[in-house]
Formats: sequence, C-alpha cells, structure tokens
Amino acid sequence: MMKKADLINGVFLENKRKKKWVDKKSGYSSFMLYPRALAVAGGNETDYWTWKCFNDMSDDNVEVVKLITICWLDVQGKFEMSELSPEVDYEIVFIVRLAKGCSGWELPNTLKLSLPNGQVRERHVCLYEEPKGQWLELNVGNFRTTKGDKGEVSFNFSNTGGHWKCGLLFKVPLLGPKKCLHDTPKSSSLLNHILKRRTCEFGYVLFRLFQFQQFIFQVKLCTSKIKVCMLCLLYYSLFQCQYY
Repeated sequence: MMKKADLINGVFLENKRKKKWVDKKSGYSSFMLYPRALAVAGGNETDYWTWKCFNDMSDDNVEVVKLITICWLDVQGKFEMSELSPEVDYEIVFIVRLAKGCSGWELPNTLKLSLPNGQVRERHVCLYEEPKGQWLELNVGNFRTTKGDKGEVSFNFSNTGGHWKCGLLFKVPLLGPKKCLHDTPKSSSLLNHILKRRTCEFGYVLFRLFQFQQFIFQVKLCTSKIKVCMLCLLYYSLFQCQYY
C-alpha cells in the first residue's frame, strides 16, 4: 500500500517503466511512461537505437532511448483509462530532445491520439527549427475521463515519410490533468524551458509597447498630415515583423 506522501513525491512502478504522482491540491493522478514501456519500432536494433541511463533533477537513473538513424519512425504507447482520475480533462505530451548534429527533421511528424470510444485525433508538428539540446514538450491531444471508463487510450509519435533521420531522444510521454501536468516532482528542466519561452514573449510585448509610445511621441511633434501618415505606415510595417 503506497502512502499519500509517496504519491505526492512520485513513485516508480513496473521496474521503473512508469512513474505515478498525485497532485496535492486536487488529488488527481498523473503518470510518466518511460521508453521501456513503449513500443519502439526497431527498438532492439542497435543500428537504429541506443538505450542509456539518464539522470536529471526529476528522476533517478531512468532509461531514455536515442535515435541513431532510421527511416520508419514509430513510437507507440498505451494506458488503461481506469487508472486515471474520473471526470478530469487530461492531456498527453511527449518529452523529446534534438541532439546536436541531428538531421532529417524537415518534414512534419504525426502525433496521434486514439480513445476507447473510437475517436482518433491527429496533429502534425515540425521539429526543424526547434532548439537543440533542450527538452521539448509536444502535445499529442486532450480528452476527458468519465467514471467507469474502460479500455485503453493509445498515442504515438511517427514519421514514416521514407527519408532517413537521426538524433532524437525520447524521455517520456506524460499523462496528466491539463492544469497540473507540469507540476511534476522537481521537473525544473522542463519548467525552465517553458518559463524561458514565456519570458521572451513578455519581453516582446514590452518592446512593442515601447515602440508604440515612441510612435505617439513622434505624432505629437508632427505638424503636417503627410508626416503623420508616413509614421502610421512605418509603425504598421514594424508591427508586421513577428517575433517568431
């Protein structure tokens, strides 16, 4: 019998194939599925994949899998709906990282979510311009649980376009309530990445406000309608330059 304190801090299951924790406030359950709990196409072929222990601030010596090179990429996972908290909006995300020197990620990857009621949802993400050496959060999809749910929810990451690719690490898929999924025990590396992105966005907003303030100041100095129109056109063109 697991203690509540252990569940809040997070406990390993099935020989470190899974990890479970419970949100202290809501009591909702969240899970990590490590690569050994996934179906990795060609995962036992040393020419395609390498398995190694990984240690960071959130986990103690868990295995991750790194893609050496492959043409048909397909990583699948599944989970019993009955283990999730009922009447909760869940989301599933893959945590991956592009290694330095990676290649072949110009084409979009497919993230697919399949529910027991037959619903299938797909989305496509491109990793080509994503930063290297940082853990990335890729949302597979969202769904709502109900009391008495049975069957399995399955999800997969695939890229079967027929071209070769290399240099992608799979850490875990996360299954958790949308509002507290990122409150993983000591998951500082992932949170730092998210906060860094939000900080950049906030800085961009401040930069735009400063530009607008300068624009208003220049308009007040103008004495002709032509100069005002020219300033309006200039500011509009600057505003169209997106941050990303």
